[in-house]
Amino acid sequence: MKHISPQLNLDSWYVTGICEIAGSFTFSRTIRNFAFYFAVKLSKLDEDLLYKIRDFFGAGTIYQVKPTTGSTNPAVYYRMTNLNELIKVIDHFDAYPVQGKNLRRYLIW
Repeated sequence: MKHISPQLNLDSWYVTGICEIAGSFTFSRTIRNFAFYFAVKLSKLDEDLLYKIRDFFGAGTIYQVKPTTGSTNPAVYYRMTNLNELIKVIDHFDAYPVQGKNLRRYLIW
């Protein structure tokens, strides 16, 4: 089933705020290369918001997260990995930077 997200222009600072709390800037490394990731994980109740964030950046994939043992809160996960698309993320956070714990993580990323 395809998810249909109603059109809503998200404020750039609002997106930064959500990513400050629920976003991550990370990478994985193999012997020969690095893979960079930008991700946001939200409660299933906020799935529509996650689709709007994906639409805001114009790229990425949304996954359903199975609840872990003992958890009653299913989640949704948005991830962007394509280097050409990650430029949009960099442009956004250079213009609208995170302020808290994710600032250091972003600068290292």
